[in-house]
Amino acid sequence: MEVLLQDDDGMGVGFGVDPARPETDVLCDLADRIPVAYVELYAVGLPVVPGTPRPARADVVDGVAVWTDPAGGPWSCPVGRYGDAVRSGRQV
Repeated sequence: MEVLLQDDDGMGVGFGVDPARPETDVLCDLADRIPVAYVELYAVGLPVVPGTPRPARADVVDGVAVWTDPAGGPWSCPVGRYGDAVRSGRQV
């Protein structure tokens, strides 16, 4: 399956995912590729680990796709809940 991320100006980045893989793995792959796509489009890694300039890394933890701190910090949140974690200032 091909995925295209496109902004309001029409700039886009595309990549493929294998829909035969488990849903959690597909979600993790998509989440992992989104920051790379934004770097390609805007020269910025997103989303960032709150309070740092580091882009978060997508991972699967206990069967859940989550954003984690690549530096090994304690912060993490489920993919799709990043805004909740940043607004509340805590791990979701």
